[in-house]
Amino acid sequence: MEKNRGVIRELLKYEFELGHTAKEAMDNINRAKGHGIVAKRTAYEWFSKFKNNQMEIADKKRAGRPREIDRAAVINTVEAHPSMTTRMLAEDFDCAQSQIVEILHAAGKKWLRSRWVPKELTEAQKRKRVEIATRLLRRHRRSPFFEYIVTCDEKWIPFVNDERHGEWRSPGQKPGQTPRKDFRAKKAMLCVWWDRRGPIFWELLEQGKTVKSGVYCEQLDRVRRALRNRRIPVIFLYDNAKPHRSRQTRQKVEDLGWEPLDHAPYSPDMAPSDFYLFRSLEHWLRGKKFKTIEEMRESLEEFFASKDRDCDSFPFVCKKSLTNAPTTTTIKNSPSTIISTTTKPTTPITTTITNSPSTTITSTTDKPTTPTTTTITNSLSTTITSTTAKPTTPTTTTITNSPSTTITSTTDKPTTPTTTTITNSPSITITSTTDKPTTPTTTMITHSPSTTNTSITTKPAAPTTTTITNSPSTTNTSITTKPAASTTTSIPLSTTVQAFNFDTMANCTR
Repeated sequence: MEKNRGVIRELLKYEFELGHTAKEAMDNINRAKGHGIVAKRTAYEWFSKFKNNQMEIADKKRAGRPREIDRAAVINTVEAHPSMTTRMLAEDFDCAQSQIVEILHAAGKKWLRSRWVPKELTEAQKRKRVEIATRLLRRHRRSPFFEYIVTCDEKWIPFVNDERHGEWRSPGQKPGQTPRKDFRAKKAMLCVWWDRRGPIFWELLEQGKTVKSGVYCEQLDRVRRALRNRRIPVIFLYDNAKPHRSRQTRQKVEDLGWEPLDHAPYSPDMAPSDFYLFRSLEHWLRGKKFKTIEEMRESLEEFFASKDRDCDSFPFVCKKSLTNAPTTTTIKNSPSTIISTTTKPTTPITTTITNSPSTTITSTTDKPTTPTTTTITNSLSTTITSTTAKPTTPTTTTITNSPSTTITSTTDKPTTPTTTTITNSPSITITSTTDKPTTPTTTMITHSPSTTNTSITTKPAAPTTTTITNSPSTTNTSITTKPAASTTTSIPLSTTVQAFNFDTMANCTR
């Protein structure tokens, strides 16, 4: 039976006059007319009206077409007071709630609940976060140190890891039940040390045992033995838990010759174990139940074995996702951003950076068959490091109004043109190494004083052209080995030229 508001209201009024309750009325009507004809909320709302002597069941006359709402005013109000509900907004603007919902959805707004965080940071703590992050970023730009970092953390592993899930049910059937997590339930503590190549050392503590300074220092000795074949220094990243920062622990780290890395207080989002490793581990544990600690240990061994220290041992599915990952990156008004990509692209690679100072891009591209385009505008102190193997499509880099940008590129056997254009960007540093190019390489520098351009080319089979205009105090250094084509440099009088051409055909014009 199709729902009919007028009929339903008549039936509800009839049931009320018979002295039935709202629930009895709902059950009677649904039993007679079909399941779900009357909703519980509808029955209770109308019975509430009847009890207040509001016996009129017909809809009130309306003014007709809903009045127009100032959409911009709604959006401005929401942006000024994002916690206002649609009901509150409808009351303020004297309109239907559905109109507010439509306006917000059309503007791309979503209602999201706030996330619980470990602690609300003070302004001083926020400044400390920014200070530490900025200092580490500057250090990494001067001398990359990610490969030296060893990090650690602890995590409680429950013996029962129930998963809450949905179920398909017939009308009238109740959903299944999942017991709420009991924080007193049986669990064991996992301690793990790892670096960018994978796990180094991990262990499960005996039940009832927690990490204290003495236990932690003993663990550090075991980690040192696991690193005995490591021939690079250790930069140790650990959080601010009391056992980690005690005087005994600090002395132990110093005795081991490890460099402690600054970590902002109350910042799990800056701890790799929290935002990366433990999320993957939680997914692995989902639905698993362990009867003994040995079963738990075997499962963890399987998990950590899947995180092999050889990057090439990633599962095929992971390799495929990296290969076909999206290759369009747009950064706008976001300073201090770091991008690192490794791709075998089948779609164009496009990177656009606007109004984003201190951005760092590191890319490794293998055999691209689609164009690679990088555009930087109004972005001070950008650093780009690119390694490209055997590109078969054009590579274009355009820098505008972005002083102090540093570009380091290594290209192996390009078969398509490589073009770099720099405009109104003083103090640019370009270092390019190209092996056996078979297509033209062009560099154009305009209105960009104090630029340093260094190019190393091996066995070029196509012309190499550098044009410098209105860019005083520029230094151009080119090293060319066994060229089979001409090298042309057009420069102003104020440019310093250093050319090392072996068996070359070079032409320099002023």
